[in-house]
Amino acid sequence: MTPQVPTESDRAIDVLQYSPGRSGSTMLYHVLQHLGTNVQKTHECLQTEAKVVITYRHPCDVFCSFCRISQDLDGDGDLERAMHRWWNPLLHVTIKRGIRYVRKGYGRMQKYLDSDMEMCFLRYERFKDDYDYLFDSLEPFLQIPISREMRDRVREATSFEKNKSAAAAYGSFKDFDTATLLHGKHLGSGAVDQWRSVCPGWMQRLVERQLRDEVAFYQNLADRFEASTVANRERAA
Repeated sequence: MTPQVPTESDRAIDVLQYSPGRSGSTMLYHVLQHLGTNVQKTHECLQTEAKVVITYRHPCDVFCSFCRISQDLDGDGDLERAMHRWWNPLLHVTIKRGIRYVRKGYGRMQKYLDSDMEMCFLRYERFKDDYDYLFDSLEPFLQIPISREMRDRVREATSFEKNKSAAAAYGSFKDFDTATLLHGKHLGSGAVDQWRSVCPGWMQRLVERQLRDEVAFYQNLADRFEASTVANRERAA
């Protein structure tokens, strides 16, 4: 379907933006705002008539990111040191909480997948450094044209560096900006496969075992939705 050029009288497209958490959802929230949509961001499972855009990330990296913010740590170095303190009872409590956090988030995502809502799934590892992939996925789903000029403006306004700088105004993850939803220490490195570099071997094995169902779900989503996206891009080309 050919995207329709919006006019000033057109009503903004309603979008519900869901993620299991720690999956690039705030970045995408800003992108959707700058594209002029009426976007609501949530980590809950909601029934809606709006278009639903879902971001998801490797469960083990979601686990790592949760462990960082739950301990109010700033950066991979702090996180790696905390993850190696096996003698600290707080670490083992955080591990349990992190695994539970990932399971709940992925459980809610399964409910979305099982629904009849109109959805677009975007994988963090695929879009974090590739805005064109993001725009090429959103343009047909939202049925709006996204010009090169618009792409450049949105990319500049929502860059990782710009958001990290804005988040630095807040000293703790408990503090945040109500307009941007950026928290203090919101953004770490954003690295892919971070869990393999910051977690000791025994923790990697534990987390991978505990989250094996979620990892399989993650891979199934990637295989299912990215194959169709690649096909659509090839047809467009």
